[in-house]
Amino acid sequence: MPKFLRQRAYSWLMWVALYLAFAYPLAWLLGEPTPAPPAKTESLPAVPDTGTGPEVSVPPMVPGNVMRPPRNRIDQSDAEVARKSAGCIECHKTTDAHSMHASPNVVLGCTDCHTGNPKRGLKIEEAHPKPLNPEYWPTSANPPNSTVLLNHESPEWIQFVNPGDLRVAEKSCGLCHGDITKRVGHSMMNHGAMLWNAAGYNNGAIPLKNPFVGQSYGADGIPLKLEAPFAPTAEETRKYGWLAAIYP
Repeated sequence: MPKFLRQRAYSWLMWVALYLAFAYPLAWLLGEPTPAPPAKTESLPAVPDTGTGPEVSVPPMVPGNVMRPPRNRIDQSDAEVARKSAGCIECHKTTDAHSMHASPNVVLGCTDCHTGNPKRGLKIEEAHPKPLNPEYWPTSANPPNSTVLLNHESPEWIQFVNPGDLRVAEKSCGLCHGDITKRVGHSMMNHGAMLWNAAGYNNGAIPLKNPFVGQSYGADGIPLKLEAPFAPTAEETRKYGWLAAIYP
């Protein structure tokens, strides 16, 4: 080794040169992998500062790609509603509301629910349906035992007196609330089976604990047998109270 490299001032340069001379060739021989460049990431859309988010992934509805339901009474115009109530409000001027529906989106005329003739200038006998037994309906007030009397009246009269009566609700409420109208007929609030059966069972009049007798009538006044849409098992009856049928 030359004399000047053995001097202290140059000894560290020697070691650095030796390291560089051997380190890079050795790394190349060992196949040291070259670091891969960072993967490119897709840039996200800028967040708007107006308070509205990005567009939804579902394409917007356009005319032609949506199946619309058939036109219903709820789709009536104000003119149609006025025509169906014109004669009625000539006499029935003061009422709690023009309709039992508080929403302004439900547009119904008087005769949509109550039937009758809404033409202007008619007498009461011409505008109202006629009962089959007029002696029991001398005034607009419901007579005693009107529920029983309605079993001997026509469906038109029942709907006129009470459009929500389950004997005719399918023709009135059911046009918009079809599913509910079909189900409510099997409700305890209609047939009252637990009332009659609980009283009979608890007083020893009948030996069966599960209700089997109820009260329900059709539009023609005939007592109805109410059948479940499926046959529940004994365990389902015990656990949920589901009954196979209720008899008049």
